[in-house]
Amino acid sequence: METSENSDNSSAQGPVGQGDYQVQPGDCMASIARQHGFTWQTVWNFPANADLKARREPNVLLPSDQVTIPPIRLRQESRPTGQVHSFQLVGQSCRLQLRFLDDNKQPRSGVVYTLTIDGKRTRGTLDGAGSLNVPISPDASQGSIVLHTEPDLETYPLNLGHLDPDSSPTGIRGRLNNLGFTCASDGDWDANLQSAIKRFQIANDIPPTGELDGQTRQALKQTHQS
Repeated sequence: METSENSDNSSAQGPVGQGDYQVQPGDCMASIARQHGFTWQTVWNFPANADLKARREPNVLLPSDQVTIPPIRLRQESRPTGQVHSFQLVGQSCRLQLRFLDDNKQPRSGVVYTLTIDGKRTRGTLDGAGSLNVPISPDASQGSIVLHTEPDLETYPLNLGHLDPDSSPTGIRGRLNNLGFTCASDGDWDANLQSAIKRFQIANDIPPTGELDGQTRQALKQTHQS
């Protein structure tokens, strides 16, 4: 008889929410809101999205989730005629946070990096925690980061917004792959995923059952920080 949380989460794996907008791969609440002229908080806190809000995080949505877009509210501004007036659209940036550790789980502090997001390139240095934290556009989708290491550079592709919720097997696979516990990106709760979970458990001093129990899920969330 199966006793892991894999079966317990089956009801949460499918799409949730209601509304006319269907989440696409790469979408997050900030990018959806930007498309429709809102801040992400306005859409996220809209009462019709209460079920989505209860079961998802704004930056981790599942493709085919349903979002209700609030109606546009007209705003009137009184200005004198015969003059030129400037109006600024209030927007919000998101932040990209990455952390790099070595094989001994020590921060790779001081490493110079080159970050490219949707063709825009910036250069910086990982901080004392081995991290970077930079602003990006809410609708950023693709990029890469190059670590300037010796003797060879290290290049990592970035698919922004493509991480599924941790209630889905693809979400667990994505987090394990990001942490270096390689497994297929697609698939159900199969032997391939079980093997990766075992390797993660061994690395984190958890009994290697290969099952996604509560302790393993919490460790994965804490280590991945999402």
